[in-house]
Parts: sequence; C-alpha cells; structure tokens
Amino acid sequence: MREPLNRFSVAMQQIVAICRAIDLSAKVLILDEPTASLDTREVEMLFTLMRQLRDNGVSLIFVTHFRPGLCGQRPHHRAA
Repeated sequence: MREPLNRFSVAMQQIVAICRAIDLSAKVLILDEPTASLDTREVEMLFTLMRQLRDNGVSLIFVTHFRPGLCGQRPHHRAA
C-alpha cells in the first residue's frame, strides 16, 4: 500500500527519512533535533533505531535537547 507521507506522524516521517539515507548506504547521519514534536513512545522508537544504526557502523551526529535519551552515551557539548 502506498500512502502519502504527510498522512503519517512526524515520528514516522523522520524514520522514513532516516531509512532513505540508509538505503543510500549512508555511513554518517546528521540529525538536527530528531526528537522535536515526538511523544515519549516515538522518542524511544527513534532512539532504538539510532542505537541499531550505531551498532551497524553508522556514525550519528545529532543535536537534541532531550537528555534522557543520552543515558549511557558520551555526549559532546559545544557552546556556539
């Protein structure tokens, strides 16, 4: 079934965008506020996908204000 992307939630649209990048064999993904407009369940789904990508050798660079998602990670803070 083919549905227009704008019928899906923001979270699903972001996941589709990430999948498109993976389909192009991206080795590095740069994500700007990927958790914006997502509810708690959608954030967890996104971070699960990001962990799977990391475990498969994809480098992730992302900006977020959602600190709970970084537990157990090594965040790098840089003042602008």
